[in-house]
Amino acid sequence: MATPKRDNSLATFNWEGKDKSGKIVRGEMRAASPTVVRTTLRRQGILVTKVSKQSFRSKGKVTDKDITLFTRQMATMMKSGVPLLQAFDIVGKGASNAAVGKLVADIKTDVETGSALNQAFRKFPLLFDNLYCNLVEAGEQAGILDQLLDRLATYKEKTQAIIAKIKSALFYPISVLVVAFIVTAVIMIFVVPQFKKVFTSFGADLPGPTLVVMAISDYFVEYWYIIFGAVGGGVYAFFYFCKTLGEDADIHGPAGLAPADLRRSDPQGNAGALDAHAVDHVRRRCTARRSAGFRRRRVGELHLP
Repeated sequence: MATPKRDNSLATFNWEGKDKSGKIVRGEMRAASPTVVRTTLRRQGILVTKVSKQSFRSKGKVTDKDITLFTRQMATMMKSGVPLLQAFDIVGKGASNAAVGKLVADIKTDVETGSALNQAFRKFPLLFDNLYCNLVEAGEQAGILDQLLDRLATYKEKTQAIIAKIKSALFYPISVLVVAFIVTAVIMIFVVPQFKKVFTSFGADLPGPTLVVMAISDYFVEYWYIIFGAVGGGVYAFFYFCKTLGEDADIHGPAGLAPADLRRSDPQGNAGALDAHAVDHVRRRCTARRSAGFRRRRVGELHLP
């Protein structure tokens, strides 16, 4: 059966009005226009006084930390028995980043229109990779969505902790190298040429190391823009690597570990469900549990007097 598609023209509006008792009420609604919001609320007996469209552009973007926090919150609420749609409302309203609120609202709209949760996640491939979506799909089919969300949250939290350690370990040596380069460049461009003029005025033969330093200084003076450009590109490449490190870790495991290495480094099994065959593993385990329960019931029937 084909699932209905979400209308991308829908927007989120904040509204304010008065109910039948004259009490001021506020809320938000996804609709195509403010007129639709006013008409819908009028049918509910609310006299609308103000409608404004939410703007998410000034609130930044959704980061991997936001996705980790979202996963942890969803896992906690589902373990507590909170319904899925109500959990979306709580997470969306409590998000400090408005872009996260918009993301949660879009996912909730997809689920409300009949889409599976994993299908709603697959519409945002830059935020939810195939591993994430496949595990959610397995949790939906096996009825253990809260457990897999908890494992996903634990996995992403450990991954971010490892990435933070790598960044902090690399920050100090990179800073030392940058400062050393700046000091060397200042000496080669401004200091050494002054000494070169003094040594040239002596008219004496200079030792080899001094001539090498002067040659390097001449190179710095003549091609300084190329040198600074190369160093600036290297620094940019370093920060770009740190930014993409988390994306690679989501696929290959923390710090690029292969699935087998990840299992060895996780004796408690928190990352065991994150193998490439996790979906099939969960399905087989669920089938085995059902079969075992069926056999136990049959044995009990055979021993009845």
